[in-house]
Amino acid sequence: MEELKVDSLESVSGGLGGWCGCYCEIVNCKHRVNIRKHASADSTIIGHAHLGVKYKFHTWVGSWAKVEVNNGFGYISKKFIKLLP
Repeated sequence: MEELKVDSLESVSGGLGGWCGCYCEIVNCKHRVNIRKHASADSTIIGHAHLGVKYKFHTWVGSWAKVEVNNGFGYISKKFIKLLP
């Protein structure tokens, strides 16, 4: 599977409408976690989020974090997310 470019804290530009101004960090994994197309473990994997990398956080959708991915959105399980102050 091809790796997707995910907007990280270091590469943020512009932004999408509705962004809360918050960032989150990937935690509680060995190397990386899946980014899903929808907020479901059965949803298509559209990329990977790597341990320790910071991403633009938009909102919680149940037990999933909605994050900015390739000028769109993806979802990461809440158990791998740490919100940053």
